[in-house]
This record gives sequence, C-alpha cells and structure tokens, in this order.
Amino acid sequence: PESKTERRAERKAERKARGKRRLRAFVSIIAAILFVVAAFIAVMHFAKPYLGEEPWGEEDQTAQEDGTDQLQEVKTMYVSAEDGVVLRSSPGENGESIHIVNYGQEVKVEKTENDWAYVTAEGVSGWCSAGDLTEDKIEAAKKESAPSSDDDKGKLVEPSVRIENGQHWTVDSDGGLNLRCGPGQDYDILLVVPDKTEVAEEGRNGDWIYVKYEGQYGWINSGYIKPKA
Repeated sequence: PESKTERRAERKAERKARGKRRLRAFVSIIAAILFVVAAFIAVMHFAKPYLGEEPWGEEDQTAQEDGTDQLQEVKTMYVSAEDGVVLRSSPGENGESIHIVNYGQEVKVEKTENDWAYVTAEGVSGWCSAGDLTEDKIEAAKKESAPSSDDDKGKLVEPSVRIENGQHWTVDSDGGLNLRCGPGQDYDILLVVPDKTEVAEEGRNGDWIYVKYEGQYGWINSGYIKPKA
C-alpha cells in the first residue's frame, strides 16, 4: 500500500498539472482574442480607404504632426490690411514673396498653419498672415490713383509694399502695354512693353502692377496681362 507521503506527492503533482492546463487554456484564450482584435483592426485599416474614409486617425494625426489644419471646405475671406498682404511660398516671414493682394480683395482660404493661411487670389496661391484676413466683406481698394499736379505725372510712384521678383506675368495685348509712372491712366507713359513679354511683379496698387522692363520701373494695367504659363 502507498504511504501517506506518496499520496500527498501524487495529489500535489495532480494539482500542479491541473494548474498548468488551466494556464495553457487561459493563454490560448487571450491569444485568440488578440488575434481576432488584430485581424479586425487590419481589415478596417485597409477597408476604410475604399469606403471613402481615411484609416483610423491618420488624417488627424498628420495634421497634428505638421501643425496644418485642412479645412473641410474652402472659406471666402477678405484682406483687412490697409497695405494689402504678401503671398509667400511657405508659412512665415522667411517664405519667398510671390504676389501682393490688395485691401478688400477676396481670397479663398484652403488651410491654416499656426497663424498663417494658405489662400488663392487672382489665380495665385500662397501663404499670408491669417490676422490680415476677415470674414466680413469690406470695400476694396481704389483701382487707380491720379497725380496731384501736372508735374507729378512724370514722377515715378513707388509702391507702398515692395517685393522682389514676385509672380511672373505675360503681357497679353496685341499692341503692347504702356508702362506708366504711376498706377493710373493719367500718369505719363515711360515706354511700351511688347506683347508676350514676361515681367515680374514687384508692387501692387489696385488693378496696377509695379514691374521692371529693360532697366525701367513703372506700372502696367493688370487687365492686359496673364499668369506665366
């Protein structure tokens, strides 16, 4: 007959074996649950783009990482800075100057980044200070100015805001385009810029653009130019 010590050892071994079986069963159940969850996440991740949605949190995560807020729809706003705003190639004062948008001019805001807005105006897109825009429609800047005297007709008018080698335009006028001393029809003509000539914007006043041609600065009417192709 078995001794008490042997029976206790057998019962202890049986309890240990039962414990191991329960642990293996528990681990198997947890592994099965994790597999099902992982499979579900994988299916949703690859299926959502086909449903017209971004994978879980991907769009929001990207926006948070680069600080850009992509608007759900394009917003119409207006320039509130009296001297207009400069569109830049990137958000920040170090961005290359592209184009000048006048006070009161309508712009389409597509996205924002910190205190900067990416907008499109007159077919040109770039970044400008969001603080210089308003949702309230305001009266646009006057389209042209006039010399205060006959003597001023021949004096070159400097733009209030100056940029270097901004948006490039092409003259679209069969007879060429007058380069004037100031932003208005009453200023003297300096020379005629030939049709199809490319010029770079360096200033702006209403419908007039400040450019340089053959070493001469002056103003041309924006109604007779188009963006460089």
